[in-house]
Amino acid sequence: RLNHDPWLALLGFPLALGYSFLFGFVSYIVALPLLYLCVGLAVTYAERPSLVGGTLLTAALATVLLCHGVAFAQALMFVGPLLIFGKGSMGSRLLPLLLPIIAAVAWLIPGPMTTRLGGNLWGPSFARLLSLPGLLVGSGEADIVAGVYGSLLLVMLGFAVGRPIRRLGRLLPGVFTVLGFFAGPVIYGGYGPMWPRFAVLLVPAMLLAFGPNTRVSRMRRHWHKAAPLAAVTLWVFIFGFRLSKFNRETTRFHELVDTMPRDLRVRPIVFDPESDAFPDLPAFTHLPA
Repeated sequence: RLNHDPWLALLGFPLALGYSFLFGFVSYIVALPLLYLCVGLAVTYAERPSLVGGTLLTAALATVLLCHGVAFAQALMFVGPLLIFGKGSMGSRLLPLLLPIIAAVAWLIPGPMTTRLGGNLWGPSFARLLSLPGLLVGSGEADIVAGVYGSLLLVMLGFAVGRPIRRLGRLLPGVFTVLGFFAGPVIYGGYGPMWPRFAVLLVPAMLLAFGPNTRVSRMRRHWHKAAPLAAVTLWVFIFGFRLSKFNRETTRFHELVDTMPRDLRVRPIVFDPESDAFPDLPAFTHLPA
């Protein structure tokens, strides 16, 4: 939709295995591809409003809302600026937002979402920047391998895109993504962690904010194909190695479960939730349950 080099799509493999995948919430994981679908539909609709395009965008936004409220808010963070600063009449551009927002207000405000699980915890800090590369493909600042790989991936992406696009609709999603990452709450209403979940939106925001690289020599054209392919191959190998190590870590747990009688009333208490295979990830918090 944005006319970038299609070989960049390969980066979806390592980026899909980042923090949001590792830390979980299945409903949020399901919502993310739909969020990206909303962005693609909004790019087209903002340029050429149509009944079919508006209907598809409305349905996609409503489906994201069904999956996860936070993902819906993040989708609006992208789709809103694209439609507000698009072409055609303002009314026709904003029409696809109307029904999903009304549904969100009617569903979330009087519903169980108003009952908080706990308090809010903010703590904004520029130190979060250190963990950003690692959160793209791993679990955080302590994941050194993911941090180095994520940094190289961002550098590679910087060479692959062109100049910034001077349109607020294309720049604001990136601004909101950075603000959400730096200033977003750690816990909101007892739900968290929140701010690391903005890392997954960084690369889509970059692809919106920067135009395609049109001045590409034959040599660089080959590099644009080889670099994403090599990057994906490397991270799939590393991730597979980590999965194998994780399986060895959990072997004794499975052996224990196999020897336990059925229908026991057991409350798991986890004193050491960290995984050696995936650094800085509390992978064993829910595993005994």
